[in-house]
Amino acid sequence: MKLIYSAFIASVVLASTPSLAADDDSVQERFSKSTLLKGLAEGVFQPQVQQFARQSQTWAQDWQRYCQRPSANGWKQLQQGWLTTAKQWQALEMVQIGPLIERRSQREVNFWPTRPAQIDNWLKSHDALTADALEALPAAAKGLPALEYLMSLKPAPKGRRCAVATWLAQGVAQEATGLEQDWRQGYTRQLAEAGQHPEDKVFLRTDQALGELINLMIAGMDFVRVRKLEKPLQHNRDEQDALGRIEAWRSGHSLSLLEANLDGFSRVFFGMDGPGGKAVGFDDYLDGRDKLVLIRRTKEDLEEARAILRSLKGKTMQQAIQRHPAQLETLQTILRRLQTRLENELAPLLDIQLDFNASDGD
Repeated sequence: MKLIYSAFIASVVLASTPSLAADDDSVQERFSKSTLLKGLAEGVFQPQVQQFARQSQTWAQDWQRYCQRPSANGWKQLQQGWLTTAKQWQALEMVQIGPLIERRSQREVNFWPTRPAQIDNWLKSHDALTADALEALPAAAKGLPALEYLMSLKPAPKGRRCAVATWLAQGVAQEATGLEQDWRQGYTRQLAEAGQHPEDKVFLRTDQALGELINLMIAGMDFVRVRKLEKPLQHNRDEQDALGRIEAWRSGHSLSLLEANLDGFSRVFFGMDGPGGKAVGFDDYLDGRDKLVLIRRTKEDLEEARAILRSLKGKTMQQAIQRHPAQLETLQTILRRLQTRLENELAPLLDIQLDFNASDGD
């Protein structure tokens, strides 16, 4: 079936309410669930959103400067800026929680495959590039994939194409800014203090927040595994639209973005490095429960996955599929193993009921 991340959300959120047996006050833990949620909200999720917002704003400004005075160095900076912005989004994409779901940010920032004909219509038209027109654009004609398409055209953009690209980059920056504001103005506190503010009617219990988070981690892993590995491997030789099944095939950065997905998962599971040191991750909670084997196996899987991606460095996804399919299949197996471990080991440990599992995505 066609997998769109947002299609998971209904089933995931319904599964987010755990049984009432376990909460912080019913299990003696050296590292509480409340501490875990606070650490993730303030030390992982919000900093990632802030970084994405800053980078998106900077990149949109770079487009404005380039279009006013094009140069080879400016163009190179824009190309690198696309990759940096996309990788920061990919880290967020792996665990889409709170405002990312509520705002449907995936559709605004990273909907693919893109529809070049819809973008070309704007290149040919003389209509004003307004905020209302941007909001009315179909998801397949905006965001980072649409910008990747515009940047793939030769020669380097100028005139109307440069104006359209700047307009689309401003749209990404606008969505990123909205995300950052939503986290800063409420959701960070709601997640960090889950169960402490029933009047908010968001998270009535700590376990409710953890249930939603675990379900979304599983959905994110399944999305990446199936849509970015399984589907391209299955259909690359069989269908005319095979390239459309590969994310970022025009720029050749598919594998780099996949690595950024894994970085996003790792930051949640093992914490995120920041100015004050490593933030809290699930490993801290598991260490407090003496679940060292689960920590070790998860770390080993991530290291193996990253080693495969390093071995494919410099290759496009198309080249990897054609020449190194066994390595991609091994990578797919590792992601399934990580997903199964979340379902069969981490979720039961936290007493979380799951309706979404690996077999649902096949």
